[in-house]
Order: sequence, then C-alpha cells, then structure tokens
Amino acid sequence: MLLDIGAGELLAIVVLVAIVLGPEKLPDLTRKVLRVIHFIRRIANTATDQIKAELGPELADLDVFDPKPGNLVGQVLSTDTTNELTSMRQEMDAMRTEMMRLRLTAGTSSRVPLIAPRPAQAPPAPVPATET
Repeated sequence: MLLDIGAGELLAIVVLVAIVLGPEKLPDLTRKVLRVIHFIRRIANTATDQIKAELGPELADLDVFDPKPGNLVGQVLSTDTTNELTSMRQEMDAMRTEMMRLRLTAGTSSRVPLIAPRPAQAPPAPVPATET
C-alpha cells in the first residue's frame, strides 16, 4: 500500500484528522485531496501515453508500471533477441563448466586464475657515465 501504511493505520490517521479538523473543514479538505489525487493520476496517464507514443505502435501494450523489471525487458525485446540471449547464456554456462573441469584436472583451486600473472620486470640497469 501507499508508503507502507496498512489499512488500520490509514483508518487511524483519517479518524485523527477528522477529530483535529472538525466536521466543518473535513468536506472541503476531502475535496482538495481528491482534486490532488485526480491531478496526479492525470499527469501519470499523460506521461504514460507519451512514453508509449514515443516507443511506437509495436510497444503500445507495454505496461510501464509492471513491478517486475524482467517482464518489462521481455516485453521490449523481440523474440529473436531473447533467443539470442538465451543461447549466449547457455554458451557461457558451458564455458564456465569447462573452466571448472580444467581447474579440477589441473589440481588448482577454483579461486586461482588459470592464467598466471606476469612476473614483475626489474627496472633497467643505469648506464654508466663515461668520462671524457
């Protein structure tokens, strides 16, 4: 719910506001709050319509407010792209499995890289100065 407020807490806030403001100011405040909510909804709907218009007709059924980002990505990507990403993931998993197999056969830890780092090179020796 809004701002992590439960139904009981919201009811307590409404009762508290009704007691503090009194019955004279409550209808006017309710109208103002409803106008603000209507205004915010109108802005959100306009922004959503503009986003969908910019994305084009192929993404007209896009649900921008979907709480799961994976669903949004799935809606945006074409099936060809999704299939290509799936095949790339499978190839990467196969490479990871092969690297683990190689590490096990080499008898190294999984934390040790397969390629040894280059040894540090000594700085060049200074050239002796010649006297003339």
